[in-house]
Amino acid sequence: MEWCASATKAEVAALVSPVVETARSGDSTAQDILRRAVGALEEHVQALLEVLGPWARPPEVCLAGGLVHPGGPLRDALAAALGHLPIRLREEAVDGALGAARLARTLADDAPV
Repeated sequence: MEWCASATKAEVAALVSPVVETARSGDSTAQDILRRAVGALEEHVQALLEVLGPWARPPEVCLAGGLVHPGGPLRDALAAALGHLPIRLREEAVDGALGAARLARTLADDAPV
């Protein structure tokens, strides 16, 4: 518990690879940890859709960060979990600053005059 309280995000994220490997070998506890992590991320996306909506068209969602970027250890599971949501999942990596600029432009284009 002491380590968890003082660990950085990077230190905690470094535990994902061994958990993924252990889950792939059939360990049910590791599989449950990954299911719960993906479920929590899915809940975040659902909450954002509800809070930021309603949407005129399905929003494009970009997954970024070491665990969910293209090729990341949680990417495929999260993409599958998001499959039921009314979104367009962007497959390629994105630059956060460019994404923010694109969102600002879209919001400005959609703003009433």
